[in-house]
Amino acid sequence: MRPIRAPKKRGPAQIVAATGVVLGLLGSLVLVVAQGRVVTAAPVSLTLNYNCTFPLIGAQPLTVEIHSDMPTEIAAGTATGAFQINAVATVSDTARVGLRTVGAATLEGTVKANANLAVPGLNLPLTIDMNIPSVAVPTATGAFPTNASGSTPSLTFQAANAGTATITVGDLVMTLTPKAANGSATGLGTFESACTAAPGQNQVLHTFTITGGGTPTTTTTVTQPTTTATTGSTSTSSSTTSSTTSTTRSTTTSTSNSTSTTSTTLPSTHLDLKYNVAGSAHIGAANGNVPLAGAIAADFDLASGTHVSKLTLNPAVGKFTVLGLLPTTANIQFVPVGDTTGSLVDGRLTSRSEVYIKLTNVTVLGLIPLVSGQNCQTSVPAVIELSSPQGELFNPMAGGKLEGSFNLPSLATTGCGWLGSIVSLFMQGPNNDITLNLTCRKHSSTVSCSN
Repeated sequence: MRPIRAPKKRGPAQIVAATGVVLGLLGSLVLVVAQGRVVTAAPVSLTLNYNCTFPLIGAQPLTVEIHSDMPTEIAAGTATGAFQINAVATVSDTARVGLRTVGAATLEGTVKANANLAVPGLNLPLTIDMNIPSVAVPTATGAFPTNASGSTPSLTFQAANAGTATITVGDLVMTLTPKAANGSATGLGTFESACTAAPGQNQVLHTFTITGGGTPTTTTTVTQPTTTATTGSTSTSSSTTSSTTSTTRSTTTSTSNSTSTTSTTLPSTHLDLKYNVAGSAHIGAANGNVPLAGAIAADFDLASGTHVSKLTLNPAVGKFTVLGLLPTTANIQFVPVGDTTGSLVDGRLTSRSEVYIKLTNVTVLGLIPLVSGQNCQTSVPAVIELSSPQGELFNPMAGGKLEGSFNLPSLATTGCGWLGSIVSLFMQGPNNDITLNLTCRKHSSTVSCSN
């Protein structure tokens, strides 16, 4: 098999704008020009769906529209030029919310897109670099478009490659930098978002025919940025004119004279959010419910994906049916021990709280007092661990649901009176379920709650 080489100075046609286009992968190509010569081409379009992983919010959908003009036929020995690619990807509203959460006013970055060019005698994986110019992250609800631009490689096919060529679009990795309105980096800094093509969709961008043609008179090595495609020959550096060719990508790599290792001082990676809390707890042993209300002030560390929060729960009145027949009412207070801690990773919020549960008044049948006063509480704090329900995302700009279960400790032997041990017997135990709904109510950042 003979490798593919790019001619030194030949007026090329546009062969696989595809190759680059495929990997330009976010976009829409409109004009095909090969070193001053316009090549007749047919319009090509493909829409693909991706799942991309973002900080804070996890996997999110990304829709990519690819439009191009590509040849339906090209002769072997004819070189392609570099073709400009413009791509458009639609970012979901949830991803927009995640960016606004960290105070991002704009977004910019790069894309490394993967594609594959299959021709007779050659299967060539490709990676194409594209730039995402700065785009405003909208404050208004809704998905928004991002653009990317790059150029395709220039390739020349040999007669041995005559036949049907297929360009297939693959996965991509976006390197993104959200910035605040003043141009400084947000707490997220620069991060990578890996995007996987959703299964079950057609990923073929274009097929075209390579017809027989003359063999190029010069031998040029076709190399990709980091790899060289070789065939069975032991040496490709031979200066003799040989029919062993490799493919040469005429990629535009922007190498600046000085490597820009910018060392910027990042702003604080902390983000303060405040939520109203509402929900209920079911006490299994006492067969009853306790309504819950209060507030939580969360300090998120965006760099580590953790939070340290302060939970406040209002006094509540629980109604129970002890022994299945005795209506019992309990006035309850909650005394947090230390901070609530947890994480917000991939859109899933977790929290761990320790709370003393205090019974200030317990009556049976509405008449018989069992416990009263301010000194009756659990012997140790109840440990309450909550997390976002499976399959649900916690939107830090709006809020979300948390659920879990906990063990209710026994009451302390002192402070609950002589009937305290009886009350404890019918209250303590495992399998107590709790559900909380957090609703964003205030921000200390420059953005507002989206609910």
